[in-house]
Parts: sequence; C-alpha cells; structure tokens
Amino acid sequence: MNPIGVRAYDFGKSDPETLASRIAEAGFETCQLVIPRSISGMDDMLKLTGGDIERIARAFSYENVGISVLGAPQDLSSPDPGQSERALATELRAIECAQALGVPAIVSQTSLAALSPEQRREGFPRVAQIVRRAVRYAAAHDVKFTIECFKPHCVNSPEMFDQLLDAVDGDSHLGLVLDPANLLSRSTLPRQKEIISSWLSHFAPRIAAIHLKDFTYGKDGKYEPVPLGKGQFDFAPVRAALRRIPDWAPLIREELAPDDSWTDICFMKSLEEPQGEGAALSDPKGA
Repeated sequence: MNPIGVRAYDFGKSDPETLASRIAEAGFETCQLVIPRSISGMDDMLKLTGGDIERIARAFSYENVGISVLGAPQDLSSPDPGQSERALATELRAIECAQALGVPAIVSQTSLAALSPEQRREGFPRVAQIVRRAVRYAAAHDVKFTIECFKPHCVNSPEMFDQLLDAVDGDSHLGLVLDPANLLSRSTLPRQKEIISSWLSHFAPRIAAIHLKDFTYGKDGKYEPVPLGKGQFDFAPVRAALRRIPDWAPLIREELAPDDSWTDICFMKSLEEPQGEGAALSDPKGA
C-alpha cells in the first residue's frame, strides 16, 4: 500500500517539532516538505546548515512521520542567467539535503508562472540544460530528481515530458510528481479521464508521488477546494493506476482543511482497495 501523506505547509509555518507533531496528530504517515514554506527561520535552501537538517530529521523521526518528497520549486525556464544559476544551485542543495534526510526524491517545477506557447518553446532548452545537470547530481547522491507538471508551465504535456526524458537519455533518476488536478482547467473537465490517463499510461513507474485534491467550479467559475470525493474530480484513473506506481510513492493530500483530515485519509486509503476496474496500463517509456 502506498504511504498516505500531506503537503506539510498546509499546516502552516512553524518550528520542525511543532510541524511534525501537527502532521502526526492529523493521522498522516508521511509528507512532502518544502522547507522554506514550512519551517520558521529556514527561508532559503542555500543557507541551510547541517544543524538545520539534523533538527528536521530528529523532529520527524520522533513523531514517526516520514518525508517522502523534498520540494524545491524553481523557475527552470527563466531567461535570466542569474536566476537560472540560482535555480540550479538550489536544486543541487536540495538533493544534498534529501540524501542527508533519507528522502528518496526532490521535486521542482519547470516554471513559476503561466507561459505562452512561444515562451514554452524558448524556455525548454533552458529547462533541459538544468535538468540534465540536476539528474546527474541526483544519480550521484542516490536521489530522484522529479518534475511536477502544470498546465500553464513549460513542461505541461506527456509529449514535453518525453522530450525531457530524451534530454537525459532516459535516466531512471528523472521522475515525475503527478498532480492530476493541475493538468486540468474548467474547460477540459469533460476530458479529464483521457488527460489524466495519458500521463499515467506512459509514466506510472516513474511517479514519485501523486498529489490529490478535489474541487468544484461554481456558477461564477471560481475554483473551490472541497473534501476528497465531494467535488468534480474523477479519481477513477488514479485508482486504476495505483498497481503500476512504485509501492514507496506516496499519495499526498493538498489543499487540506485540517478538520477534514480523517475523512480525507479514509478516502485516500479506499483508493487502494481492490475494485476490479481498469485494464493494465501500457508503459512505452516508463522503465
């Protein structure tokens, strides 16, 4: 069974001991941790000390809460050389921290803002260059370097992720954190099963975590988070793919309302119960 986890900063920003305690009390066994967004006084990955890492490790170990993914979101497509240099340095430091903490994967994004098709074409070579260097460094530290893809960002389709795989010669240390909801929009909701299945059918063995959230779009078109299973998101493709993703890859709840944690945990566990649905997914490039 895949571990049941949560995005750590959904519990706010605090010291490591308080944060780990809150996650444990809510009933989650692991988390995705973005240190600068989650832990007070540790606002820059590049300034983290060995003592900082040891304190985080002690706090989470004491509460028996795992850290499955270390988040290091950066704009890898930026045309600014200084920003690109800092982004790469941050990813490399995150890899070092992940190794020290025993975390199997770090995750970045390819952009931090919506891009036009032209900006995506121009930005992709910059993304590929950083990812090549980060993947080599990750391999040397026995950590997976993963990308979380968003619909408006530079790498936003299975075809684009395939190109990224080609850029690293299919290195197994390049993985994917899949947030299916972030690949959708209100206009594509009717096609959500097709869209999500296209990612899962190609890349399930490379997935280091699946982010789960649910939502509704009201009459005004406003996105509104809701408890899992209460909204418009179709969980069937995720349920069908769980037999294909690595056993260690967690399901990570995002946009958690802490009062709903037990309901959401029960729903997440139910996704792994046998349903007898869905044929085995193909895997042309997942190995």
